[in-house]
Amino acid sequence: MRYFDRKLIKELLEQNLSDREIAAKLGCCKETVARVRRSLGIPRKKLRQSKVSDETLLEYWKQGYSINAIAMKLGMSLSYISERMHRLSKKFNLRLHYTAAGKEWRKLKPANQKYISTKLVSLPGFYIERVGFDPKRDLMGKWEINKDGELVLKLKYADDQ
Repeated sequence: MRYFDRKLIKELLEQNLSDREIAAKLGCCKETVARVRRSLGIPRKKLRQSKVSDETLLEYWKQGYSINAIAMKLGMSLSYISERMHRLSKKFNLRLHYTAAGKEWRKLKPANQKYISTKLVSLPGFYIERVGFDPKRDLMGKWEINKDGELVLKLKYADDQ
C-alpha cells in the first residue's frame, strides 16, 4: 500500500470507523486495513457492548424465567443467551443444569445438602408401543432400584394420577 494510503487509513481510524467501513470506502479488503492498522500500532476498535447487562440476565433467571423465555423477552437469539448464562454460571458460581432433552436451563433445588433436578427421557414411539403404551399420550416415569440392584423405569399415563 502506498504511503498516502497509510495516512488516509490512519485519519479514517481516528474518525472511529471500523476496518470494514474503511475497506469499503477505499475499495480494498478489510485484512489490508487491519494489517496497516497493526503496522501503525493502532489497537483494534473494541467490539460493541451487549445491550443487556449481566445483572438483567441474573434478575430474569432469579425470577424463574427459562432461557427460551429470556431470549424471547429480550429479542435475542437462544444461543447467545445460553452462552451468556453459561459464562455467568461460572462467574457467579451458580448451579445451572441443562436438561437431558435440551429444552432449557433449569435451576437445581437443594434437598438434604444435595442437588436434584428433573430429568426428561425421550423414548422412541416403537419402544413405547412394544411395552404396551400409547405413544401419543403423555407418560410419567419413576426410576426405582429393584431388589436385584437393577435400575428400573416404571411408566404410567400422566392423566391417570
